[in-house]
Amino acid sequence: MHHSSWKPKAAATTALFIFLAFTQPGLADATADVQAARQAIAKHDYQTALKLVMPLAQANDPAAECLLGEIYEFGYGVPQDSAEALKWYKSAARGEHKHRYSVHLALHEAIPTDPKELKRYVDDVKAHAQSGDPDAQFVLGTLYFKGLGVKRDFAQSFNWFEKSSAQGNSDATNDLGFMYQHGAHVKQDYAKAAELYQKAAAAGSTAAQNNLGFLYANGLGVEGNVRRAVQLFTSASNNGNFEAMTNLGWMYQKGLGVDRDYRTAVALYAKAAAHGVPAAQYNLGYMYQYGLGVNRQQAKAVKLYTLAAAAGYPGGQNALGFMYEHGTGVPQDYQLALKWYKKEAERKAYSYKLPPNFDIYD
Repeated sequence: MHHSSWKPKAAATTALFIFLAFTQPGLADATADVQAARQAIAKHDYQTALKLVMPLAQANDPAAECLLGEIYEFGYGVPQDSAEALKWYKSAARGEHKHRYSVHLALHEAIPTDPKELKRYVDDVKAHAQSGDPDAQFVLGTLYFKGLGVKRDFAQSFNWFEKSSAQGNSDATNDLGFMYQHGAHVKQDYAKAAELYQKAAAAGSTAAQNNLGFLYANGLGVEGNVRRAVQLFTSASNNGNFEAMTNLGWMYQKGLGVDRDYRTAVALYAKAAAHGVPAAQYNLGYMYQYGLGVNRQQAKAVKLYTLAAAAGYPGGQNALGFMYEHGTGVPQDYQLALKWYKKEAERKAYSYKLPPNFDIYD
């Protein structure tokens, strides 16, 4: 088995904390309350945020419904509930401005499954994108990037992200940076990626902060600076980006830019793992397997490796294969070991068909 070989990775294309502006005559007070709720979340005053946003969401204000979806998705003052989050995202993605909120559905791969409804959905997004709406352009770029409702097409994705970015959409700017970083449809250019991440990060994109931190941690397109990487990972982590939280945990585990602190690493991995980040599940499993910052628990390690492996994370699949091969935390089972080693090989072979790491958080 490989020792903890996972390194900080750039998140795939999407920010975890997206704010899509919504203005409409007669909703000025509602918009102010939604903004106030977001400010409360930034201060970790989740009860105030919920008090502000719940009545508006129940009155079908889409901006409030969207924010309430985020509150449930990330567990801000409430138990994390993905189904409840999706319910509010779906409710927000209705009516005249639905294209502005349907990005959440695209990110959750929860777009309509009925062929007729799916066609109407895609046609609606395309119509608004072609009319120049930057949010719809970002949604359409996301659909092409993920191959949701359309054939996966990086050239189309790049085109729509570029149009949206030109109109100030920071999430689209981040996605362009990611495509430059990995050479998708364009020649790989780390310096250009860093420039775009910097622009998006300055506009508040936590995904861009995380991705820029990755470049600083690895000296790609910028002069290597692990302390700067830690600053960026910390900023994104504090604003709910769980990939950044995982990367920050790695920095604490290895003592890069900070004093080595296994307990802090474990705490960060645990929070990100609870929110479904496969790399965090794998790293936390490693910490339990070798007793770093926690009491050594092989069975706990197996459970975490199983979660990461089931999500398609190669490190988790390899680790689970090792545990079955050697009977560590589970009864020895060579057939299951071989199964997981093969899955790791297949997953790596699949990833080579795409620009590196494109499917890590996709």
